[in-house]
Amino acid sequence: MNQISFLSKDDIHSFPQILVNNIKNFYPPESKIGIKVHFGEPGNTFALTPSFIKQAVQSLQNVGLHPFLFDSPVSYNSPRNSVEGYRRAIKEKGITQASMGCPIIISDESITISYNNLEYAICKHLIDADGVLVLTHVKGHTCTGFGGAIKNIGMGGMSKQTKKRIHDNGKPIYLKGCIGCKECVINCPLGHIRLKDNRPYFDQNWCCGCSNCVYSCKNGCIAPQKEVFDQALVAGVKLALDRYHRVFYVNVVMNIMRLCDCVSNPGPQLARDIGILFGDDIVSIEKASFDLIIQEMGKDVFLIEHKKSPLVHINIAADLGLGYLDYTLTKN
Repeated sequence: MNQISFLSKDDIHSFPQILVNNIKNFYPPESKIGIKVHFGEPGNTFALTPSFIKQAVQSLQNVGLHPFLFDSPVSYNSPRNSVEGYRRAIKEKGITQASMGCPIIISDESITISYNNLEYAICKHLIDADGVLVLTHVKGHTCTGFGGAIKNIGMGGMSKQTKKRIHDNGKPIYLKGCIGCKECVINCPLGHIRLKDNRPYFDQNWCCGCSNCVYSCKNGCIAPQKEVFDQALVAGVKLALDRYHRVFYVNVVMNIMRLCDCVSNPGPQLARDIGILFGDDIVSIEKASFDLIIQEMGKDVFLIEHKKSPLVHINIAADLGLGYLDYTLTKN
C-alpha cells in the first residue's frame, strides 16, 4: 500500500521542510529537476503564488538539486497561448528567473508518440530532465470534476495542439436510437445540449469535450469523436510517465475553487482548505486528495457542481497501471 504524507492547512508554514524531508533521498544528487507547474491565467488570484512556488524551488536547491520551472502554452484564446505571451503573463505576476532563482521554461517543443490511433506530442523538456516534481493546485474542473496531478501532466505536459485534440476528440456525435430520456441534457455541465426532432443537438461552439453526454446516454446513441475525454487525458499521462525519469507529486488542496486556474475568475470556493499532500504515486495522491475533500464536505462537491466525479479519471489511471487506489495517510 502506497504512503501519502499529509500537511494540515494549519501547518503550511512547514511546507519547505516537509518537502525537503520527502525528496532529499528521492532524486539522485545534482539532478536537473523540472517542476511542472500551472502559473495561472492573468487575473486569477487563487493559483499557486510566486512565493509558494519559490519555496518549492528553494527546497530542491537545499538538497543539492537543480530545478527549473516548466509549463507549455495553452490552446484557447488567452495571453498564454504563445510562448512569448505566456512569458509576458508570468512576468506581470512577478515570476522571472531572477525572482524565482532558477530557469523558467515555457515551451511547446515536444516528442510525438502514437497511441490507440491518436497522436500525443509530449513536452520534451520534462522528458529530458533527470526527474520531475509535479506541483499541483487541486481545484474544480468542468471536464474532469477536479483538476489535480493527472490533469497537470495529461494536459499541461502536452503541446498546445495535443491539448486541443484531447478536448476535440471527446466532443459528441449522434449515432441513432435516441429515446428522449434527456440524460445528456441534464448532465451537460455547460447546459448546451437540447432535444429536437427526437434527437440531441450539441452546440459544438461551446462544447468542452468532457464526454459527460456519452457517459450518461442510456441507449448508447452518443459517441465521442474519437475517445472520451478522461481516457484520452489519462493515456497522455501514461505516455509521459513512461518517459519521465523519477517523478514526485505535491498536491496543494487549498483554495479549491469551482473552476480551473485556466480562467481569470474561477468562481466560488467549492470546499474548505485541507492542506498539502506529498507522494510518489499519482493515483494514490489524487485519490487521497479527493477523499479528504469529500470527508471535509460530506459530499462529492465536484459531482454536484460539474456532474462528473474525479473518480472517473482516477479509476482509469488505476486501470492503466499508473498507481494504486489504496494508500496510507501519514500526518506530518
